[in-house]
Amino acid sequence: MVTGSLQVSNGKYYSVINLGKNSEGKRVQKRVPLQLEDIKGNKKLAKAKHLETLAFYNIPKPETKTMDSNVLFSDYLDLWLEEKKATIQITTYESYRATADKHVIPYFKQLGVCLSDISRENIQKFYDIQTKTLKVGTVKKQHALIRPALQKAVLDGLIENNPSITITFKRERTRFVGKFLTSEQTSDLLDKIKGSLIEPVIVLAIFLGLRRSEIAGLKWSAIDFERDRLEICHTVVRIKTTHAKDETKSESSNRILPLIPSVKSYLLELRSKQAYEKEILGKFYNDTDYVCRHSDGRPISPQYISVVFRRFLAKNNFPHIRLHDLRHTCASLLLESGCDMKTISEILGHSDISTTMNLYVHIYDESKRDALAKLGNILQQKSVT
Repeated sequence: MVTGSLQVSNGKYYSVINLGKNSEGKRVQKRVPLQLEDIKGNKKLAKAKHLETLAFYNIPKPETKTMDSNVLFSDYLDLWLEEKKATIQITTYESYRATADKHVIPYFKQLGVCLSDISRENIQKFYDIQTKTLKVGTVKKQHALIRPALQKAVLDGLIENNPSITITFKRERTRFVGKFLTSEQTSDLLDKIKGSLIEPVIVLAIFLGLRRSEIAGLKWSAIDFERDRLEICHTVVRIKTTHAKDETKSESSNRILPLIPSVKSYLLELRSKQAYEKEILGKFYNDTDYVCRHSDGRPISPQYISVVFRRFLAKNNFPHIRLHDLRHTCASLLLESGCDMKTISEILGHSDISTTMNLYVHIYDESKRDALAKLGNILQQKSVT
């Protein structure tokens, strides 16, 4: 049974998990941040989250099977995932586990192929079947499980080579084109969302182009009203359970954005409203630092945000879009206003400008066409005179 303890470090609660001993006989521990400050009223909640964390690490492992080349590949992948659990983040493990349990393990279990007999043809056929109903990007996530698992089998001497290394993927037939609202639709959305619980979510998505995890993870402590800037450095994500992380999707996602006057005024007003709610509820208020929260102070989960947004769109006869499409809306409005691609890329936190170009090249081409049309009008007027 995995044991652990609730500890406080630098004013924050942590679960310290005992993972046993390594090959050298030294104790191995993992410190899991609970995203709670050591302040009055949080200790009970910290204990509850600590017990949840312990429960996660005590999920029964699958029945022990002989680890040799004759083990079924599906069973080997199952065991490999359990070994990986101790070395990766909980959210990463949950994502891997969901992909494996839904697609990979059932297929290869039914195929009944052993680890020693797994071939490039077996794997390529699996991917070809998957790409008939799933996007290539989704199938590549399955490959991100199979390839390292087989590489571990090579390192352990269970197989001679990794048959997944030379796998190829079919190209996507069409380029992804994100939906976005027009400026008129955006204005209408902002009018109708006013006073809603998710109004701050919509404002942050449209005016700052934030991802859902970045919106759910934004804290007041990350906003500098004196210097008019806001730092994106904390996210809240959900696979099977909700997890808060003091890190962003990538290094480029960790960014500082200017706080424009209209957004600054809105956030100051929101902070005053939350201070009033805290005063009214007193000890019943959950005093968290999150910007987007329920009226009792509880932070809003990413999943809840999407559900409420979807219902709002249906109720108010807006076109069906994802919350993430408000990020695309932000980019399209910036392009319309004459903002260059490099600046938009930095605002959105893309690791490379090519990512931005691939996503918004259709809007960019349209803006170039409009610009050239204006020049054409000038030439036509000159010809007439």
